[in-house]
This record gives sequence, structure tokens and C-alpha cells, in this order.
Amino acid sequence: MTRSRLDRTRRAVEAAASREGFALDADQSALLDRLARLGDELTGSRRRPVRGLYVWGPAGRGKSWLAGAFFAALAAGLPAGAAERVHVYDLFRALHAAIHAQRVSALAGPRPAVGQGGPTHGRRTRPTAPTPPGPPEESREESPEPRPGAVDAAIDDILRGTTLLYLDELHLHDTGDATLLTRLLRRAFASGVVVLATSNDEPGTLLPNPLWHHVAEPGIALLRAHLDVVELAGPTDYRTLGGRGRGGFAAGAWFRPGTTAQLADRGLVAPAHGSRDTAAGS
Repeated sequence: MTRSRLDRTRRAVEAAASREGFALDADQSALLDRLARLGDELTGSRRRPVRGLYVWGPAGRGKSWLAGAFFAALAAGLPAGAAERVHVYDLFRALHAAIHAQRVSALAGPRPAVGQGGPTHGRRTRPTAPTPPGPPEESREESPEPRPGAVDAAIDDILRGTTLLYLDELHLHDTGDATLLTRLLRRAFASGVVVLATSNDEPGTLLPNPLWHHVAEPGIALLRAHLDVVELAGPTDYRTLGGRGRGGFAAGAWFRPGTTAQLADRGLVAPAHGSRDTAAGS
């Protein structure tokens, strides 16, 4: 383990926090230590498989921010495309689109003619000449590997060239997504891809519906086998402290009841009467 790499990662994340006007609390700092070790293992000489990390805990604890800041610091030192960050919604959307494209491509390919292995639709076909015997078994070349199906081909396209795959906001409430996640994880780990995940749910509580939870169990087993599970606990929900200097989901603040004084405290004014619009639902 290289102390200089660990310190460099920590300084980069702490600097990002400082730019946004806050400092890491004790629980976040402990998680940063574990993330820095992961980064050191990924960028150093990999003599053994690197275990990924599954970070879970209550909403508002800074899981995505901290993992994202670490990811940005790490990706800067890796080849382009070696580190990929994807939100779970975008992951499943991309997978469904890629699977559809694979199937459309397969249907558009050449199809066997009638009598050559294609459909006859009840019509009689002319018998074909018998196939001449081939060379002895020992002299035949080995047949090529079978092509992967549409799902595995789509997954391979997403994983190609990836060293670290960061799955942000991982959750499961759909059996189809649970099945896709299991297949993605299986192929990722078989290819040596390291996975970093953040979630509000402990792995064992993914797809919580008791009628369907068993569908997620193979994927849960893969997560536990290849990732260290770390909880980011703590008493503070940082969403309640406002969003000055933040971006994305952390930006903005809730004003209740939205008085003129509350707006003025943030340097805001209520919109003029002529600039207001009412959105009517059907």
C-alpha cells in the first residue's frame, strides 16, 4: 500500500469538500479511508483480486457525494473509459436499449431459406442431397465459441474496457432488473471488473417484496462475495442543512411556508404576478 497515493486521494476529496463549504464528519472520514485503500489497490500492482465496496446507509448521509468525489479523483489517474459511473436508472435503461438493439440486429441478419433449415409453413420441401462425410474427428478444427445471447452481448458492450464500475443509488424493486443485475455482476466479476456501489439499502434488503425477494438472492450473494459492505451511519441528514454551493440533488432548499422573509434570507424574491404560471393537471 502506497502512503503517497492514499494521502493524494484523501487530499483531493477533502479539497472538494472544502470548495463546497463543508468538512467531512467522523463517519465520512472513516469511509474515505476505506475508499482511499480501494483506489490504492486499483492503481497499484494488482497481485490479487481487488474487492469492491458496497456503501449503504440512510438518505442524506453523503454516500453519493463522497463516492463521487473519490471516483473523480481516481478516474483522473486511470486510462480514459477505465472508470465508469452510472446511476442505476441509467444502467437499466441502457441495458434494455442495448438488448433491444442486439435483438433487432439479429432479426435483420440473413435467414435460412425454405428447405435449408428455415420455416416451411406446412409446405413440402424438396429433399436435399446427403452431406458428404467430413474428415476424421481427430483432424477437424474445433468449432468456434458460441456467440453470446442478446443480454450477455449488451452487458459485454457496457463493460468493455472497464476497470472500475461505480453503480450509484443501487436499489431493486423490479424482478426483471434484479435478473439483469445478477447477470451484469456475474460477467463483471468474471472479467475482473471492480464494482463500487452506493445504496440506501443493505444488500440483503434489495427487492424487499417477500414474494419476489428470491429473484434477487443470486445477485445479493455475488455482491457479498466480491464487495466489502460498509455502512455510512451517523445522526445528521445533510439535506436538512440547505444546499448552498451544492449541485445536483443536493442543490436548493425547501421553504415552508415560503414567506417573504424566508426568501429574503437566501437573497430571493417572490416572482412577480405576471411571471407566474399555473400547471393544471388532467
